[in-house]
Amino acid sequence: MVEANEEKLRLLIKNSNDIFVLVNADGEQFFISDAAKNLTGYTVEELMGPIEDVVYPDDLEIVRQHWERVLADKDVADSIQYRHKHKEKGYVWFEAVSQNFLDHSAIKSIVANIRDITERKKAEQSLQEIEAEKARLMEMELERIGKELESNQKSITAATLKLIQNSARDAKTIERLLEIGDNSNTRGKQKINELIADYKRVSFNSNWDEFEILFERVHQLFYEKLNAQFPSLTANDRKICAFLKLNMSSKDIAQITFQSDEALKKARLRLRRKLDIDRKTNLAAFLQNI
Repeated sequence: MVEANEEKLRLLIKNSNDIFVLVNADGEQFFISDAAKNLTGYTVEELMGPIEDVVYPDDLEIVRQHWERVLADKDVADSIQYRHKHKEKGYVWFEAVSQNFLDHSAIKSIVANIRDITERKKAEQSLQEIEAEKARLMEMELERIGKELESNQKSITAATLKLIQNSARDAKTIERLLEIGDNSNTRGKQKINELIADYKRVSFNSNWDEFEILFERVHQLFYEKLNAQFPSLTANDRKICAFLKLNMSSKDIAQITFQSDEALKKARLRLRRKLDIDRKTNLAAFLQNI
């Protein structure tokens, strides 16, 4: 009867690409389908020996645990992935799905369906290597960006300090020019005032150009968001916004922009109206959140 059942099984699985194995309660393989020859390079007779002879040593414990689970639970199929010896290729990856039918009157064995997943494993490994490389490159890029931001942050701090120092120097220069103007005739005063106006314009633009380059590096999207939300802002409005973004004091802003405290106060009120915020809202905090 056993021979007849085995013959029926051979006919059913003759054309299958998977290996079918029947194992008795003692763990002995008493049937292996012919597909094993194509997938392992070994004949069925050569594979009938102990499983330890063909399983990769590091995977033996996985196979043993699989066997114990199959013996313990007859209602659920258990699957594992392990490396199996190949006559020519060294080892290949297999996936085995086994279920306990020892109590089944017609089967009386543990049935294992085994397929070659070597190519799938290679693809998975390649994908893991790609993902690992992407993660490594991403980490390097984040580190580079972090260092660049840190460097730019230090640069913008230095540039802000330089801007304030230059404005203090310019204020003293203008003060001395005004003193000269007070001791000049009408024509001389006119020339001095023209000189002061030119000096303010050239000095501010020169200091601002260097400062703005560093500001945009550190706060790359600030102007873009500001212009998108508030397109009516003028160039001077945006400059005041940049200074407030850095939490600069009104005194420093007035000195840098060559405005009086009263003129800056009016400029801030106009800016509030354009930004549509009330007096209760902190202007600097509002801009720092953009």
